[in-house]
Amino acid sequence: MNFDDWTNGMEILSPVLKQIDLITPNYNEMLSLGGQTTDASSIARLWANYCPVLLKGGHSITTLGTDYLYEQDGIYEFTPHVNEIHQKHGSGCVLSAAIAANLALGHSLKQACGNAKLYIEDFLNSNNTLLGYHSL
Repeated sequence: MNFDDWTNGMEILSPVLKQIDLITPNYNEMLSLGGQTTDASSIARLWANYCPVLLKGGHSITTLGTDYLYEQDGIYEFTPHVNEIHQKHGSGCVLSAAIAANLALGHSLKQACGNAKLYIEDFLNSNNTLLGYHSL
């Protein structure tokens, strides 16, 4: 896909994207949304013109585990609070659900993402298998 095709596609998608509260791609998923661009951060900045983007850092080569929230007015960094994690099935869904729960509690998007980051780290480290345990 060339840049013109990508730009035309974004113009078509923009009315829908402006109704979305947040997308939560990992680095590989963000790259697939960027046409020929090969920098996930640049792509996230472009998408943030239409809707907020939480770029998850679990697959990042340079800043493993650091998530970035891209909004029109800024970028916020959420660094990991643990040195090691155990991979889990469904961790992206758990993170999204934790963000949605925090938003339902009235937290700002930034605070909801920060709280969800702490929650997902506990979930990932709940045991060393692919299935995690939820705790309060």
